[in-house]
Formats: sequence, structure tokens, C-alpha cells
Amino acid sequence: MNTKRSIKWGLVTAAVTCGAMLAAGCELLVDFDRSKIPQEGGLEDVTLGDGPEGDSMGTDSATPETGGGDSSTSEDSGTDSSSSMDSSSIDSSRVDSSSVDSSSADTGSHMDSSVDSGSATDASDSGSLLANGASCTAAGQCSSDVCGTTGTGHCCSAACTTTGTCGATSCDTTGACVYPTASTSCGTASCSGSTLTPAGTCSGTGTCTAGTGAACAGGFICASGSACKTACASDSDCASSSDYCLNPGASGTCVTKLGAGVACTGADQCTSGVCGTTGTGNCCSSACTTTGTCGATSCATTGACVYPTSSTSCDSCTGSTLTPGTCSGTGTCTAGTAAACSGNLLCANSSQCLTVCTVSGTPPAGTSVGCVATGPDGGAGWFCDTTVSPAVCNNTTKGTGAACANNFECTHGTCAGGVCN
Repeated sequence: MNTKRSIKWGLVTAAVTCGAMLAAGCELLVDFDRSKIPQEGGLEDVTLGDGPEGDSMGTDSATPETGGGDSSTSEDSGTDSSSSMDSSSIDSSRVDSSSVDSSSADTGSHMDSSVDSGSATDASDSGSLLANGASCTAAGQCSSDVCGTTGTGHCCSAACTTTGTCGATSCDTTGACVYPTASTSCGTASCSGSTLTPAGTCSGTGTCTAGTGAACAGGFICASGSACKTACASDSDCASSSDYCLNPGASGTCVTKLGAGVACTGADQCTSGVCGTTGTGNCCSSACTTTGTCGATSCATTGACVYPTSSTSCDSCTGSTLTPGTCSGTGTCTAGTAAACSGNLLCANSSQCLTVCTVSGTPPAGTSVGCVATGPDGGAGWFCDTTVSPAVCNNTTKGTGAACANNFECTHGTCAGGVCN
């Protein structure tokens, strides 16, 4: 490989090239700086000749010795203008390489201190560094000392951030770092309550842009810390209290609760929380009164409670007193005038009187049932006389010899052989 150095002595600039390729040693090229040649006195002719020490460049006044390159034996760069050279006679001179010993080109040992390795330029070294964006296979090939992100690719303008998912992957043909864009996800997804925050996306500048949280699809709640449910098994799997779970199970979906009057099969399906009066029917606008005979029986398609009207009786009976009544159509009973049960009978239940008396036990030791306890004569009172059909409540006991079935029918309290004794 040849080595080239530039050397300057005042008006003279010489280029010395040495190397194995030059068989005789080194090659010296000399040039003059015309702009610095004084014009008044002119230059004397300059000749090049072969001296005993090798080729040399001479003037009338002095002959610089090139063999050693030492400024102390060379013509002073400040030569008086009276001994100036004729620039037209020598524009550039070539000295036979045989006159310059290769050792004289060694700037370290023979050149003047003004010509050293620090002031010289190695053209081959500077020309080998690649510009930003050029293809490379090693960092040392690039002027930036950065080749791609892994030591190969293109020369980068500067080092790239390579950490994390969004780190640079290469450098482009301009030398710019190439970072993943929004098509590349980064980070991890998270889910809390019913809000899912997806993984982020790369920004294209080496950073990760966090995902934006949003409600779980389908109105479900989170199934874990990173995912939403995809089906509901119950209403609690729905994020909103305004929804209910339709078809609970693997195909369960969260749907909006039903409004008043819409057909329903469960109270949870209705906005009011009331589906009919028994959990089926139509959604009621509100809860209905369901107690008693006049309580609501259902809800209409308007959501209103449906109550029995006056066609439905709501009688009440206590002891032996019956109070008749009819339903008002609003859930209450309109009461009539109270009166004793007919036939001196007792109440059969809370709303009706008995229609016939009976005897419990085995005659003649049976017991009268269904008649008022005390008769008008203060005696045994009313008793059930089963000798007639149907049996009636009778308050007059029978004397001796009267037909009887039970002892309580006889005045003396004994019935034997079917007659009172």
C-alpha cells in the first residue's frame, strides 16, 4: 500500500509518495504557489538536473538538497525576491524517484518538524469510512461507528434505542433509526371491574403508547385481571344493574331489562323487579297488593296491577256474624251490613256461615256441632236436631217419650231406644 504525504516549504509544495509499488523508492512532485511570488524582481530560471546525490532542483543562488529533507540544508522559504524564480519556467516538476531515498520520506526521522504525521492527511484511511445510510457489515466501517442495531445493515447517524419491544430494529438508507409502529403491540392488557385496557402499541419513536381502557364487550364484567367474560351465568356477570342475563350459561347474554307491560318469566327481567304477581306474566310498573280476596291477580300490558272488581265478594264472618262485602277494584273490600248467620248457625270460616249443623261422635252420646251455644230459654241452647232432614238448629228440648237420636235433644238428657226418658 502506498503512503502519501504533503510537504510545504514556503512557495514550494511537494507531494511525496512512498511504497513497495515504487521500485526506486519514493516519488516527489513539486509545485509553486504563484500567488506568493513577488512580481517586481522576477524569478531567475530554475533548472532541474541530475546531481551526484540524485535529481535536484536548482536556482542561481542555492540548490536545496532533497535527499535529507532537512530544512537546515534546504533553501530558506523566505528567499529574497531578488533571487525569485521564473514561475513560467517551472510550473510543476517531477523528480526522478531514484534521487529520493525512501528513508528521506520518513517524516518521523528526516523531515523538518514542520512536516509531521499530525499535519499530513492519509487519503486512503479517510476515504474508507462509509456515509450514513450506506450498507455495512461492521461498526468500524461507518463514519458514525454505528452499523445497524446488531452490527450489520446500514450505517446509522447515531446510536438507536434498542431496549424493549419498541426498540429500533435497524437503520434505513438515510441513517435514521427504524422503530416499530402502531402495528406492533407492547406491554400487557389489564382488566378491572368491567373495564378492559388492551396492550399498548409502539409509537414509531422507540416508546410504547399505552392502550385506552374501555368497557368490556357485551356488557360483561372482567373474568380475570387481563380478560373479560364472554358469557353470563347469572345477572351478577352483567356490568350494569339495568341488564339481566338471558339464557344463562355458555350462550348467556346481558340484555336490557324489560319495561312495564312486557311479557316476562322472572322478576329480575323487569325494570321494576315485579313480573306479574307470581313471577310470570307481564312486568308491573310497581309492586301490587296481593293480600286478601281483593288482592291483585296479575299485571296488565300497561304494567298496571289487575284487582278484582265488585263482581267478587269479600264477605267476612266472625263467630256467628256475617259481614257481606264486594271488592273495590283497587285492592280493597267495600263492606256491607253485618248480620247473624241464618238458622242460628255458626261461621264456617272467616268469610262464610255454616249452612247445616252436624253431630260428632256416636249417638246417643254424640255432640252437637254448628249451632249457637246458648238458647233463648237459657237452657241447653241450640242443638243440632238430626231427626229431620236436613238437620236444623233447634232450641227446644224434647220431653219424655219424644223421639230422639242423642241425649242432648232430651229435656232430661237421656235418649234410650230412640225416645227421651
